[in-house]
Amino acid sequence: ATIIPTAEVHQVSDNMVYMIIFLGIAICAVCAVVMLLVARSITRPIGMVVEAAGAIAGGNFNALPPARFFNGEMLQLHASLNAMVRDLGQLVATSEAKTGEAEEQTKKAAVAGAEAEQARRQAESAKREGMLHAAQKLEEIVGQTRQAAGEMARSITQAALGATTQTKRRKGE
Repeated sequence: ATIIPTAEVHQVSDNMVYMIIFLGIAICAVCAVVMLLVARSITRPIGMVVEAAGAIAGGNFNALPPARFFNGEMLQLHASLNAMVRDLGQLVATSEAKTGEAEEQTKKAAVAGAEAEQARRQAESAKREGMLHAAQKLEEIVGQTRQAAGEMARSITQAALGATTQTKRRKGE
């Protein structure tokens, strides 16, 4: 039997422990790097989508990043967001067009209302002027009627005098 000194055994044993510790640390470091890359591959596209959603909410409908930055479910999410943003852009454009039309119609209605008010004022003025003209004509007619009535009254008085004179003459005959 061969006797191996204890110091040599401890030396080999310590070297193996150091090797195992070194390999363990190396494996942990590699795992940490892999986990960091996996986490980054998940969080980076999510961060890009969150940032794009904020920009889209602010009115920038071209803020969605290109599809090349996404894969798997994130690519499907990107496609869905892209379709939603496209539809939203169309709805906003339609809404803006309808708002413009409504503003134009409001302006036309205001102009028509002002014109109607002006026409109403002119009609009232014409009505007053027409009434005034009719009153003046009526005064003329009343004046002419008074004059005619006065002439008629004089004629009747003369006729009555003439009749009285005739009656006296007949009685005196």
